[in-house]
Amino acid sequence: MGSLSTDVDLTYFYQKQNPAGRAAKRMVEIMGRTHPRLHVRTVDPDQQPGLASRYGVRVYNVAVLEADGRRIEVVGTEDRDLALGILRLTRREEKTICFAEGHNEYDIENMEYHTHFEGVHTHSHGAEGIGVVLMEKHGMGRLRRALESLGFTAKKVTLATAGRVPAECAALVEAGPRTMYSPQESRALAEYLARGGAALLMLDIDFQVEPGLAAVLAQAGVRLGEGAVIDPLDHYFTDEQMVAVTRYAPHPVTRGLSLTFYPGARPLELVPAPTITVSPLFSSSAASYVRPVRGGTKSETARDTLRARVLGVAAEGPWPQSASGKPFRLVVVGDGDF
Repeated sequence: MGSLSTDVDLTYFYQKQNPAGRAAKRMVEIMGRTHPRLHVRTVDPDQQPGLASRYGVRVYNVAVLEADGRRIEVVGTEDRDLALGILRLTRREEKTICFAEGHNEYDIENMEYHTHFEGVHTHSHGAEGIGVVLMEKHGMGRLRRALESLGFTAKKVTLATAGRVPAECAALVEAGPRTMYSPQESRALAEYLARGGAALLMLDIDFQVEPGLAAVLAQAGVRLGEGAVIDPLDHYFTDEQMVAVTRYAPHPVTRGLSLTFYPGARPLELVPAPTITVSPLFSSSAASYVRPVRGGTKSETARDTLRARVLGVAAEGPWPQSASGKPFRLVVVGDGDF
């Protein structure tokens, strides 16, 4: 609200008999007095039905927002909803967030519900003898709706057929791919980052990394480790493979994050990358170790290798030998269903 650069008219139609509606009326009036570019008018539609009719308002507790010939309606009594509505109204350009598909990724059209089956040192999406079931309300569908509430457009893209990341993609999200990238797709990602693109890669432990993709990540200063991080100290209930993270490094990406669970996370490593700033975002506890998921020897899980494992990394800077000179931004998380 403090960064408003254009005048906004806010007409709030409240229900006088509703306590939340009356509170919202007082709230928007305070907002109008506080922000000189916000012009507020509150209306009781029962007292002024003609005005409500002219605005096309048919329900109580709705705000009509107008600016520069644009108009949107926001139904609700929360200041956050109104602030997000004003953000959508005043956004200078429409930005598109692209979600990669073609590798059985999590679907942005899903119903948000996802089932976890928990057990000691195990995490599964099937019920192979595991006794505890949790129904978690989360998913890419929820993320998509959150982005749309901020005024972004969500779009699916298939790198295998398009051959490149479309120029309209303000950011690319790769959420839990299940099958290996092709060399063409890895090149498309590299070219996108070289153009100054932004990407969020959420890569589970069962995702096999194509050599070209590994090279792209190495150029950005990130190496994907193999195996599942086991954290005997910080985890959910009895499942030491569901890592619990309570502390995050200071970074715009982690601002506001609190306790989060990462079931079946793979470790990440930071590698030297000239001209690129690589930052660990969060890690497991110092009591962690890595358990192989594709074979391996007993020594690989020896307790003398206990140490914190990086689970999330942010990288930014000009892409090596790129002609554009535009800095890219990349976030890699070693889990796709946190």
